[in-house]
Amino acid sequence: MVEHLKKKAARASKKAGLLTGGLLAVITGIAFLSWAAWFYLSLLTDPMTASVIIGAAYVGIGLVMIGMAVMSSGDSRDHLAEHDEQVKAAQPSSDNPPLMQAFMFGMEAGLSAHRR
Repeated sequence: MVEHLKKKAARASKKAGLLTGGLLAVITGIAFLSWAAWFYLSLLTDPMTASVIIGAAYVGIGLVMIGMAVMSSGDSRDHLAEHDEQVKAAQPSSDNPPLMQAFMFGMEAGLSAHRR
């Protein structure tokens, strides 16, 4: 049991380290690309316009990512699938009293009617 926990902790720490390193590399790359884009745009236009263009691009990307997060968190299919698993786990068995079986049947019928 302890060995399993040690291996799981080692895998989690390795994953966290790799994700941190990757995130640092991405942030560094974004910083250099932003600087290069600002420098290029400032050659084509004035520095204020270059800053506005780059700022607007980051705000747009951020809003799209927020929208994607909001849309994915409201996904009811995952919730329904999770609830279906719970209902199947609590299916009435022969050792349940008849009142409990009737209650579980009613709950399942209500859930299936709600999905429609």
